[in-house]
Amino acid sequence: MAGIPSHKPRVGRKTKIPTWEQKVLDKQLKQEEGFNSYGEIRQWLQEKLGIVSTYKNVHDLVYYRMRCRPKVPRPYSARQDQAQAEDYKKTLREPSHDCVVCRDCVGRNGKSPLLMSIRNKDWSKYQ
Repeated sequence: MAGIPSHKPRVGRKTKIPTWEQKVLDKQLKQEEGFNSYGEIRQWLQEKLGIVSTYKNVHDLVYYRMRCRPKVPRPYSARQDQAQAEDYKKTLREPSHDCVVCRDCVGRNGKSPLLMSIRNKDWSKYQ
């Protein structure tokens, strides 16, 4: 029994990026500043850890195995005034209730115009 291994040896090709380096990359991905692209991750791996890897290998590792994505901010117009955008965010109104129908879709009497037109229609001629 001493000669029998306790577990099956791993089969298949070894990963291009070793597990300890994957852990270092995972810590870096979880930091606030993160990365902007997979190309930037490749560059960081080459500079910090000395690993030369293809874009596909980095993408497969980060996206599929680590389930992470580069942190890319949403685009905005170059002509956008930041001060005006912040003022707008401050003036947004919170909804007064948890209704699915918004205030613009509801009529003056508090009922949906579409539902009112369906209910008030004379359906006897359609039967």
